[in-house]
Amino acid sequence: MDFAIEELSMNAWLSLQTLVYDGWIIRLANGYTKRANSVNPIYPSKIGMDKRLY
Repeated sequence: MDFAIEELSMNAWLSLQTLVYDGWIIRLANGYTKRANSVNPIYPSKIGMDKRLY
């Protein structure tokens, strides 16, 4: 799968904090909205959706 567009869009708008959690890239911007507050499923997951979201 080609993630070039996803990578470019994530790099275009910086976030204050970035976390990697079970294949997801979670971007936080301390209350500001737009692209920086996002979850991007990039890699295969090892945890079931019912346990990942709580």
